[in-house]
Amino acid sequence: MAENSPTTLFLTGASGKTYDFVLTTDPAVESFLDGPGILIFAKIINAQQGAFATIREPGDVIMVKEAGNLRGFLPLAERTPDGLWETAKRDYGANAEYVGPNGNKKTRATAVDDLVKHYHPVMNPES
Repeated sequence: MAENSPTTLFLTGASGKTYDFVLTTDPAVESFLDGPGILIFAKIINAQQGAFATIREPGDVIMVKEAGNLRGFLPLAERTPDGLWETAKRDYGANAEYVGPNGNKKTRATAVDDLVKHYHPVMNPES
C-alpha cells in the first residue's frame, strides 16, 4: 500500500484498533484478491490526490463482510441488479468498495465484529 494514497481507507474498530483497506480499483488489490479478506462498502467524502479517503460519520460505513475468497465474492456482490453493491449505492449512498486481506479466519471474524460494533453498518444484520 502506498503512503498517502487516496485509495487507502483507515477504519478504527470499537476496540480502538485501526484497520486499513484499499479501494477495489487500486492495482495493488490484484495481489491479494485470490485470498480471504474483508469487504467494506462506504460513503466516502474525501478521496482526492494526496489525501486518505475519509468518511464523515460512522453511518457512512454501509457494510462490513468477510469473504473466504475476495475474487469469488466481489462478482456476487457487484453484478446483480439486487446485489449487495447495487443496494448499498441505491439505498444508502455508498460510492466506494474497499478490501483488506486477512488470511486468518479467527482474526478476520474478530476484525469484522470490531468494526460492526463501532460503525453499526446498516447492511449488516447484526448491527
